[in-house]
Parts: sequence; C-alpha cells; structure tokens
Amino acid sequence: MVAADLGACLCIDTGAAYDGVRPLALAPPIETGSIIVWKKQATPSSAAAAFIRFLGERDQA
Repeated sequence: MVAADLGACLCIDTGAAYDGVRPLALAPPIETGSIIVWKKQATPSSAAAAFIRFLGERDQA
C-alpha cells in the first residue's frame, strides 16, 4: 500500500530499502525504549532466534 501511494508506514529504521518507498525523518525525532522478553525454558523458532541475534548486533553497534 505504501509503494502504491495508498498509505503510510511508521517503522523503525533498519536500513532496508524498498522500490517506490522513501523514508521521511520525523522532526523532532521520536525516541522510545523497548524490551524483548521470552520464556527462559522456551526454544525460539529459527525466525525468532535470527531476530534476537539481529537485535543483539544492533545493540552492540
């Protein structure tokens, strides 16, 4: 919908680029904190594990 100029998307900047979509910076910037939690005994799916690794890498950058 965004690429078709039928809507807008508010999201976290991950550096990804999509055809027909351009990022717009908010002024003033909106900043927020967040946390991710999961059950200690649970084994995450491969997608969830990849997301957890991604977050860890971004946190260390």
